[in-house]
Amino acid sequence: MNLTSYHTINSCHAAFTPGFISSPENRIDKITPAASEKDFKLIYNSCQPRIYQVALRYLKSSIEAQEVVEEVFLKFRQERNNIKSDTPVEVWLYTTAKNYTIKRLKRKAVDWKAMK
Repeated sequence: MNLTSYHTINSCHAAFTPGFISSPENRIDKITPAASEKDFKLIYNSCQPRIYQVALRYLKSSIEAQEVVEEVFLKFRQERNNIKSDTPVEVWLYTTAKNYTIKRLKRKAVDWKAMK
């Protein structure tokens, strides 16, 4: 797996701009169980800032946003062999982060209602 190409390094940021077309080298099936720690660090370093910013925008808490980032990447490590192989890495990460953020917002709403 060659994650050092310019396109791959910048793919997470590009995924959130209109018209981005994910290239085949960014697919989940390129992340194998034998993928090196360096590969995961590269993915984390390129995608973490955007995932964090999206979570922070909605949760309004840097602690909770960082927790979402941690949950997303932990799930990615655990589930990478069960994810559809044609899914681009950054799309999977962003979708998972969005879902975790929504889940946290729903929990906050329920807690808020219970306090009233």
